[in-house]
Amino acid sequence: MEVFIVDDEQRAIDSLSKLLNTNFDDINILGSANTIADAQKGILETKPKLVFLDIEMGPESGFNLLENMDSIDFHIVFVTAYEEFALKAIKFSALDYIIKPVSISDLKQMFQKVESNSVKQEDLKVKYLFSNFLTQNKS
Repeated sequence: MEVFIVDDEQRAIDSLSKLLNTNFDDINILGSANTIADAQKGILETKPKLVFLDIEMGPESGFNLLENMDSIDFHIVFVTAYEEFALKAIKFSALDYIIKPVSISDLKQMFQKVESNSVKQEDLKVKYLFSNFLTQNKS
């Protein structure tokens, strides 16, 4: 499976890359990015099947990347250090997330979910995500 990693902390990218390379033979890391602009460019160029996406990225947010994409034709797994109300919206929308620090068991469970879900549904899931996020943000 081809993956792309987006996180503003290089340490987090390096740590996740090492976990993936060491424990999952069928994973090919196509690239990584520390900013939303670089992530969008990299994802469009490499066309990964799965994107690991940090939510809090300094002044930017992983949500900004999703808003900027014309279509979502890859699985999205949020990787975050924060369990806040946004994660409820993500979970409700059937997108997956992993809390930092990432563990091998978290990755194994996530890959099982990804394998059983269609990538074609991701665009719709993201639309539900934003709808749920905006609704929760208003309450």
